[in-house]
Amino acid sequence: MLESRQEKLSLSVLTMNNDITEILQQGLRIVLGGASILSETVQDPQKRTQTLEELQVQLKQKAQELAQKGEITEREVLTLVEQWLQRDNASSTVVTTSAARTSAKEGLEDLTGTIIALRKELEDSRAGMV
Repeated sequence: MLESRQEKLSLSVLTMNNDITEILQQGLRIVLGGASILSETVQDPQKRTQTLEELQVQLKQKAQELAQKGEITEREVLTLVEQWLQRDNASSTVVTTSAARTSAKEGLEDLTGTIIALRKELEDSRAGMV
């Protein structure tokens, strides 16, 4: 039984070593491939232009994807805040004062302002990419 455990341990160590070796080898190949592409790109103006255009397209696509996700998140946050405020108002048995209402309204306005500012920054950053 002891030999069986030692064999299993030896096999797992060998497997781990092989995994590390494969990871390092793959990393080296990635670096070499990247260096090769960089060299080709620097030496060939047409290739450089093509690569930069591809990067711009990918960047625009990613920015658009992030903006769409941000828009969805913005709507979800506003919905959650509204539901929270409605639930809070419905379940409250104590009469709220106008100061508390004002505070909640100001908090919601602050959140809305923050969301608007973030959306503006995103639009500005997208405009800067074009």
